[in-house]
Amino acid sequence: MATATSTASTSCHRPAHISSFPAPPGSATSIASLKLAPSVQRRLAVAGYLTTADLRGVNAETLVKEAKITLSAAAHVLRLSASSTPPPPQTQAFTASQLLASRPSRAVRFSLRARALDALLPSQGGISAGMTLEISGPPGSGKTSLLVGMVLGARWKGKGREEGDGEVQAGEVLVVDTEGSLPAHRFRSSALALTSSPSQPREILRGIHRTRITTLALLVAWLHTLETYLKEHPDIKLLVIDTLSYHLRSPALDSGTRSRILAQIKTVLGKVASMYGCAVVVATQMATKMYTADGELANFDTGDRALMVPQLADSWTQAPFYRIVLFRGKDGIKRYAHLHSSPELRSAGKRADRPWARFEVSDYGLPEDVDGGESS
Repeated sequence: MATATSTASTSCHRPAHISSFPAPPGSATSIASLKLAPSVQRRLAVAGYLTTADLRGVNAETLVKEAKITLSAAAHVLRLSASSTPPPPQTQAFTASQLLASRPSRAVRFSLRARALDALLPSQGGISAGMTLEISGPPGSGKTSLLVGMVLGARWKGKGREEGDGEVQAGEVLVVDTEGSLPAHRFRSSALALTSSPSQPREILRGIHRTRITTLALLVAWLHTLETYLKEHPDIKLLVIDTLSYHLRSPALDSGTRSRILAQIKTVLGKVASMYGCAVVVATQMATKMYTADGELANFDTGDRALMVPQLADSWTQAPFYRIVLFRGKDGIKRYAHLHSSPELRSAGKRADRPWARFEVSDYGLPEDVDGGESS
């Protein structure tokens, strides 16, 4: 969707082969270039090993456990890696003040397209560069609609056709779709509903870069190429991922590999926010956890009650981080959002009030305020 058509952008979308993702410039040799069996390459990629630099300090036993390959295969991988790994590149260190100074002097703010929802966030104006927002909720709660609203809000300044025309914004957006819930035609139909001129939807879509990630291996590979892509597209100011947790919920994924990938996500998205002046917005799914009557973690045999919680918890986050949880009312129709986590709430402690707001989704799939809206 980097063009004025409804097709997805191919500029950051790659074929579903690990070898098609280059190693980050100046880092190390790609695992795909080593003379390894394709099955071994795939298992290494899923475990988060894409370059020989990823293998530094790793022993054969760790590879056996994390990549689920044989001991002889692990030893062979490490021998090939040792013979082809260049010296580690020189890296530049940055202090916190330098990172803050490198951010734009005038922060661009991104609205959730509903005043009640924006009021949940700092200064009641949505989020800005350097901030990370997680939107979590069960299926049908409106997560994807909020993401579509933020993407179009970043590209279009206006309140809809009935309230007058707006104007196309200069900032661009990178959309990462892991589930297939953000097809190009969804953005196109919503853009058509917002504007009155036939040329305006094309202008809006031209600044939306969309990539489809269908496997965990491709997600890990994409993380390795993200910084390069942002350097090549400096106008991107908003990164949207729907959903971050989708490829991390497989029961075949052991806890060590999952933790390793989450740590990589935390590092990469933290740099995107702090060094590239981007706002990061992700959707995550919910998970069911069982608790005893005393509030202790339990299982389905010993638990007394079940709670739905954000699936990834705080394992991937960096400050400043905000989490909004969406839910339906008891009637199953009304939609609500509440601010579950923020720097301000964490400072205030457990007794702090969690503000909430009610919202609706319009006929063209975008969030909007409720007449005589409810909030607290």
